[in-house]
Amino acid sequence: MKIKNNFYIVITISVLMIALSISISFINFMVSLHSTETDLKTRSLPLTVDNIYTEIQKHVIEPNLVASMMAHDTFLKDWLMNDEQNRDKIIRYLDTIKNKYGMFVAFLVSEKTQSYYTQNGFLEHLSSTKPDNEWYFKFKKLQGDNEINLDFNNHLDNSLIMFINHKIYDNDFHFVGATGIGLKISYINDMLKRFRQEYNFTVIFINEKGEIVLSERTDTNIKSLSDTPALYNLSDQIIVKDSKILEYQKDGENYLLKTKYIPELDLYLLVEAKLDDFTKNVRQTF
Repeated sequence: MKIKNNFYIVITISVLMIALSISISFINFMVSLHSTETDLKTRSLPLTVDNIYTEIQKHVIEPNLVASMMAHDTFLKDWLMNDEQNRDKIIRYLDTIKNKYGMFVAFLVSEKTQSYYTQNGFLEHLSSTKPDNEWYFKFKKLQGDNEINLDFNNHLDNSLIMFINHKIYDNDFHFVGATGIGLKISYINDMLKRFRQEYNFTVIFINEKGEIVLSERTDTNIKSLSDTPALYNLSDQIIVKDSKILEYQKDGENYLLKTKYIPELDLYLLVEAKLDDFTKNVRQTF
């Protein structure tokens, strides 16, 4: 009888030890999981957004400042007001901008003559009936003084180019033309691709309407937040000037989204992280 009791005691202790071990492992798992998610929210994600913003300053904000400088340049304004005399001067000017700042193209459009110039010289006369020229006539009607858009230009080797356009006004604030620069999208695309591959973050930029202005070139047909119900439902929290970290579910997966408004571009930077990409090592360990 004593042996039988000892056997029950050993079994009971063994069961308790196994239960305790499982409980400790589960607690450690939950602590590690919580720690990983907390680190992602409070350190990794905000730090990555700051790194992206630094990259954006180099790749986008600087070109935007260059385009703004061109739009306020008195030489450029005077040249337009003097009936566009001596085209060589404006060609040299655009060529200097293009080479000095490493742009793909620097351009100028005259509202008076509808002439489109680049660093290579006169390109064409714009017309509202030409599909390739629609950007200019839409741009004129915008309330803002600048915009960023992506476009294919058949005159510029048909590459996808990010154009930064700025309006030019005379001394009486009359619209006299548009100027700006173009960057091959490969530069921006490579940057966004690197953040996805190295940091597991998906990066997009949207405007006030929730339309995607910049994103990595993929096979996706997503053009705005409205194409992703999970994000569209959070639009009121995403399109705000204050930076936020939001949690949501998409396709059965949990996600974190860090937002940051970039006033220099009047765009919203969105950095998306799928939690499983950061917690799978913890799950595999336990």
